Amino acid sequence: MSTQTIPTVHLGTVSNRDARGRFVAVYTLQYQIKQRDGRWIRITRGLHADGVERLGRHLAILPEEVVVNIGVSDARGEDYTFDFECFAGDEPVVSAARRAMAYQLMSFVPSEQVAA
Repeated sequence: MSTQTIPTVHLGTVSNRDARGRFVAVYTLQYQIKQRDGRWIRITRGLHADGVERLGRHLAILPEEVVVNIGVSDARGEDYTFDFECFAGDEPVVSAARRAMAYQLMSFVPSEQVAA
């Protein structure tokens, strides 16, 4: 990765209320992913714990040549990355097709959101 500034894309934040109106924790999931054109972008997204686990399972299977600097923090900035099961264990054994699907899912960003 070069030393140039990496653009950041914020994909939104969920509400701090669940379907019943109760307060729930919102975590910030962030990672850097290499785009097909070779540029790196930083993605941030506010999610509930189940959303972090769901997306984290896809991120966890991608190789370091594609995704780096995965982190999860709370509103105070405290690191919770390894408190989530998807990031705490060994890398799962997966097929090349599943890795390709995960990359396609996690690297999608509307082009108008990525600064040149």
